[in-house]
Amino acid sequence: LRYCGRCKTAMYCSRECGKAHWTVHKRICEIARKTTEEASSSTGGRKKDVLQTHVQVYGFFASVKGFVCEMGLLAWKYRRDSPLIYASAPEGNADGSKIQIRVVPRTAWDGDPNFSKNNFWFTENHRAVLRHNFDENPLFRAGEHYMHHLALIGEDGIHRSSIGSDTFTVSSIRGTEIVDALTVATEPKDLADAFAWFESAFLTSGSQAQANAQVQMESIRGRSNQLYGGRYTPEGSIPIPTRALNNDVTYMMVGSLCLKFHVQLVGLRSAAHLNGREGVIREPDPVNPERYEVRLDGGEIVSVKSINFVHIHRGEYTRQGGVLVAGI
Repeated sequence: LRYCGRCKTAMYCSRECGKAHWTVHKRICEIARKTTEEASSSTGGRKKDVLQTHVQVYGFFASVKGFVCEMGLLAWKYRRDSPLIYASAPEGNADGSKIQIRVVPRTAWDGDPNFSKNNFWFTENHRAVLRHNFDENPLFRAGEHYMHHLALIGEDGIHRSSIGSDTFTVSSIRGTEIVDALTVATEPKDLADAFAWFESAFLTSGSQAQANAQVQMESIRGRSNQLYGGRYTPEGSIPIPTRALNNDVTYMMVGSLCLKFHVQLVGLRSAAHLNGREGVIREPDPVNPERYEVRLDGGEIVSVKSINFVHIHRGEYTRQGGVLVAGI
């Protein structure tokens, strides 16, 4: 890739591509150049150091399991507000457990004249870049793209940051829509949508991801046959939905997106005192395939059947955390 020779931020696949885009880029090139100089002077580095910082900062956040999905779903939910997604974390927080995400609507970043004064990480040049993308840049489409500002904060208070855009991931958005449908009803169409999602979501992924998708779908069929008294489900067909099976499927889907799966316990008899308690599913019970280990609020871990929990929302979907491993 080649960078614009003036601002050192816009990337192009070739010199010809850069020339073709100049009529659009020239409107923001000078502002982007000033933004790069600001970042360079604040860290005492050179422009190429700023570009390297951009790559490193984004690389850190992207390596945290579920972060990009969490950020994209937030931006999608508030897309009509032309938001800036601001995320920060202290340097050295390898697993991303201390990442904080903030949705900044346009009424704040553009409508508040004092926003840059009250938020040291935001400058007037940042405001100009956002205005350009949301209002003028024909390559940036509000229904397809979103803006983010990512920052790593050192012990000395210096921010290493990256401001840029990303594309909404259709499979993540569609996946959470199907999860919501499976949670509220047991309709055959919703389960069929889930199977179609597993197939399409990993269609363009590597062979290992595609194989994992097939394993998950066969696991769903197997659980229907063996655990829930369903009729034999041939390969390639959709099992009959039940509340327990839908819970299995939603857990698999949310886990595939590397997001936390929040639940509330229901219908317990021998441990009725736990009904109503909430927590997060850790993993399938390694001893009993019918059950899942749930970490309840407060730290207690219990093992329950899939019929004994319901998926709940606690505000927004949140990342699992930890570091992504290649192939996952």
